Amino acid sequence: ANFTKVLLMPLLILAVFLSGKFKSGYGLYVISALIFATLGDKFLIKPVSKKNFLKGVLSFFLGHVFFLLCLIPLSEFWTLPSWLVIIFVLLYGGIIVGSYMVLGTPKGFRGFAAVVYTAMLSLMNFTCLSSFFTNQSTSSTILLIGSFIFMISDSVLGYTLFKRDFPKSRFIIMFTYICAEFLLTYGLLV
Repeated sequence: ANFTKVLLMPLLILAVFLSGKFKSGYGLYVISALIFATLGDKFLIKPVSKKNFLKGVLSFFLGHVFFLLCLIPLSEFWTLPSWLVIIFVLLYGGIIVGSYMVLGTPKGFRGFAAVVYTAMLSLMNFTCLSSFFTNQSTSSTILLIGSFIFMISDSVLGYTLFKRDFPKSRFIIMFTYICAEFLLTYGLLV
């Protein structure tokens, strides 16, 4: 599993190249996101040292930044009613605080990384949800599903990193991670 894990995103990058979609508007951002996901996968292979944890979180964070460069323009969140944006902000604030509490209120850098990373996932999900509300296209639906699956994947991953493994956790993490990366990539290049 550790060996094949680091091959998954390069295979998705290869699929993007073979599809010819990498030349489209978001292609280079998507490929950059997948390259950083590959690095994150490499650094978070268990056992995870503190140094590799930092590198892995930073890599995934940068990958999400590249996804956001595609998602923010598509979201058109500025056209949503302000009351709906306030509800979303409160909801995602609750998710960030709740995640921090479930992880056992980690201290120091690990706690900071958990909060910032959860905020990044929430922002990605918000942009996809906004895009769904404003566009209601096939692409926005695929992106929304992908972002929700990503939240599931990273929630389980965070739990196993901060708390403990449980039966089938690695399978759940990898299955949801692969689905999420594929759906985000496909949704942006459709």
